[in-house]
Amino acid sequence: MIVDDDLVVNWINAAADEILWHTKAIRITNGKLRISKREICDPFLQFVRGSGDGIVPFCLHVSFGEHLLLTAQRLLGTSLQHLTGLTLRRTTRRYLLYGNALETAFRLTSTERRVLESLFLGETADEVGDRLHMSVGTVRTHIRHIYNKVDVNSREAMFSKLLPYICYP
Repeated sequence: MIVDDDLVVNWINAAADEILWHTKAIRITNGKLRISKREICDPFLQFVRGSGDGIVPFCLHVSFGEHLLLTAQRLLGTSLQHLTGLTLRRTTRRYLLYGNALETAFRLTSTERRVLESLFLGETADEVGDRLHMSVGTVRTHIRHIYNKVDVNSREAMFSKLLPYICYP
């Protein structure tokens, strides 16, 4: 999307339009971007106006576990009009885990896959246990089995190795 310093939208592609359509945090009203929370309006305007040659990030809280990440970069324009390119990306707790492929590739059980899905959501072992109705010890045993099957020693290594099996719609 391309906006000027007054947040007038000069151009928007279908992907950005789709993101804006699904969120209430930021909207286009009468051709201008509008932020739903007043306390964010001034920082957002400064973010757009203050973007320079580099890429500047900004985060808007959308709902529990979901944010809208924006990056801005000043574009070459006329001396009368300053334009900024904005990219939008939704972070969400929704994702598609290619579970059958994971189970086949690493011989995970369905319970190990459910534990793994919970870990991808950022849940702790206690939260996984509560949600899946199992003890924390059992959850940790499943995590150890997953580590062994995936051939890693940490969550970071596991997430890195399993990243090709995740798609964020």
